[in-house]
Amino acid sequence: MLHKDRFASGSCGKSIRTEQCWMTPIKFVTEGSALEDPSWKKDIQCDGKPLSVLIEVQREREQRSKLLHIHSLLCKCKLCSSTVKDRVSFPLHPQEYGGTHLPITLVKQMLQL
Repeated sequence: MLHKDRFASGSCGKSIRTEQCWMTPIKFVTEGSALEDPSWKKDIQCDGKPLSVLIEVQREREQRSKLLHIHSLLCKCKLCSSTVKDRVSFPLHPQEYGGTHLPITLVKQMLQL
């Protein structure tokens, strides 16, 4: 489950909650993929769309409105702080997500020889 409020730090922050622990997007993809150079922005999907699409602008008229927003690496806001404690938080009904949780899947790519 990807937590949108923890995603502000992008690949650096632990924003993905598995049953066992919190993970960064990079660690999530690396542990679930045999690829040497996985790309978390395309290999992690929500409702069949890669995160790269969800990070992009949703509509032309709402150019500043994004579903997922990554802050600058120099950001010092509360969400990007390394002191944010890991908290276990799952929606009651994951199939009816909204607000702060996004169900995600890892796209496993098969290498053809």
